[in-house]
Amino acid sequence: MSDAEQNDRPHNSNGFLIPFISHYTVFKMVSGSDRFTPGGKFYLITAVGAVSGLVTALLLFIALTIEGFFDRCEPLNAIICALVPITIYGFSTLGGFARTFDRLFPDQKRGDGLGIAGIAGIIAMIVFMYSMYSMIGPNLALVVLPTIEIGAAVALVAGAAFGFSNIVSMPKPDITDIVMSLIFGIVFMAIIVSIFMVAGGYFETMFLLMGVLTIVISLVIGILLGKISDRFLGNMDEDITMGFIEVCRPLLFLVIIVLFFLL
Repeated sequence: MSDAEQNDRPHNSNGFLIPFISHYTVFKMVSGSDRFTPGGKFYLITAVGAVSGLVTALLLFIALTIEGFFDRCEPLNAIICALVPITIYGFSTLGGFARTFDRLFPDQKRGDGLGIAGIAGIIAMIVFMYSMYSMIGPNLALVVLPTIEIGAAVALVAGAAFGFSNIVSMPKPDITDIVMSLIFGIVFMAIIVSIFMVAGGYFETMFLLMGVLTIVISLVIGILLGKISDRFLGNMDEDITMGFIEVCRPLLFLVIIVLFFLL
C-alpha cells in the first residue's frame, strides 16, 4: 500500500492513546487525525482530559515559580486556567458549545456564522471560568484544574453511554466504557494532582478524596446532562460532543466548591 493510500484510510483507536490525543487536541502526533474514529474505546477520551489538565497545570506551575510579576498577577494566572484548556482542544469545545447553543435559539441566528446566542454563550463561559479561578487562587487551581478536565471527559463517556439515544459516527459506549473511564480518570487524577502537590511542597489527602468524589459525581452529571441534551438537541454529533465538555467544566467546578466546604 502506498503512503498516499495509507494516509487516506480512516484512523481508529488501535494506536491506544496517541490517536485520541492527536484527534481531539492541538498535539498532532500522527497523520490523518482528522479521519480518526474512536472504535470501541471511547473511554480513552479520559486521557485527553488528563493531557489538558496536565499541560495547563504545568504552565500555571511554571508561571508561579517565576518570581516577581506572575506571583503578583492573579488575573493572568486565572486567564491561563480559563483559556489554556480551550486552546489545547483547538477551541473545538468552545466552538461546539457555541454552535450547540445556537441550535437552542435558532430564531436568533442569521447567516452561516455564529448567532447572538452562541456569542453570548462563549462570553458567559469564559467569564464564569475566569471568575471561578480568580476566586480560588492559582495554588488551589493546580489541584482543581486537572480534576475538572479529567472529570469532564468521564462525564462525556457516561453521557454518551446512558444519556443519548443515538450517537453519530461511532459505536455507542456501554457500561464497560464507563467503568474503564472511571478507573482511568481516578488514576490520572491521583497521579497528576499528587505530582503538583509534592512539587508545591505539601500533600493533602483531602484533595485526593475531593478529586475521587468529583470524578464519581461526574458520571451522574454526564448521564443527566446527556438525557437533557438528547431531549432538546437529538443525536449526539461532533458539536454536541465537544460542547458537552465545555458545559461540564463549570458544573464540576461547582461540585468541587461544595465538596471543599463539606470536607
